[in-house]
Amino acid sequence: MRQEWFKADSVDPDAFGFDWPAEADDMDEEHLDPRVALTFSPWKDTNFTARFGIVHRYPTSPEYFWWYLNKSTNFFNTDFSSEKALQYELSCEQSQLFGFLDFFARGYYYDIKDYIASTFVPGTGSVYYNIGEVEIKGVEIGVSADLPYNLQAWTNLTWQEGKKDDDPWDTNNELTNQLSDFPETMFNMGLDYVHGEKFSARLWLNHVDFKGKELKDLDAYTLLNALASYQVWKTQHCKWDLFLTAENFLDEDYEEKEGYPMPGATVIGGVRVVF
Repeated sequence: MRQEWFKADSVDPDAFGFDWPAEADDMDEEHLDPRVALTFSPWKDTNFTARFGIVHRYPTSPEYFWWYLNKSTNFFNTDFSSEKALQYELSCEQSQLFGFLDFFARGYYYDIKDYIASTFVPGTGSVYYNIGEVEIKGVEIGVSADLPYNLQAWTNLTWQEGKKDDDPWDTNNELTNQLSDFPETMFNMGLDYVHGEKFSARLWLNHVDFKGKELKDLDAYTLLNALASYQVWKTQHCKWDLFLTAENFLDEDYEEKEGYPMPGATVIGGVRVVF
């Protein structure tokens, strides 16, 4: 059982940086979110699990700010609420298949009320609002294999579909009831290497496909990423690691949301201290 309290105060007009007829308003919500899971193990290393949960998602600071800024324009978003999702999941997990394979399969269905969505309005900017009803269903399958020389190969594939109803921005359902900018197919595969307790590395590929959209069409993209970590010092109370990550190091040009280009090749190095 999870009890949540969420409050977003009125935004100071000075925060806008210019005069704007925003009306004073706030959000004040509280919710009790239960979650339950039942697992059945008919054989060794085999688990079947059923899950149900109620989950709320509250607007982030940018989402709340843009809603507040454009609330007075009276497009359709004078009211703003948190998302409420009823989540249903069924999964199967099998470890040590043939002595070296791990496998899982998961199906999920989410029934979401007041889904937080956004669009861009020329001359106004980002407009955030609630879609009355959204249904998301999908299947995820994953396999990992222990290989010689401290290597592990893994892959997972997700197919999902998002449908909407009562969208005040798309009242004619020009998107054939589909969520815009919603990935339909996601595929990951990678190779991990671990040497003792000090060195670990990962190379992985990430592919996302937005096919199926009619009004908004985002191109599929494929990213190649890598990371490495080396432990330089460890005591009873802390450890120090050097790490290096390279994301999208082939410099793929892509968007996760229409009109917002994502970063190109990004390399980050540093020291991580864990106490």
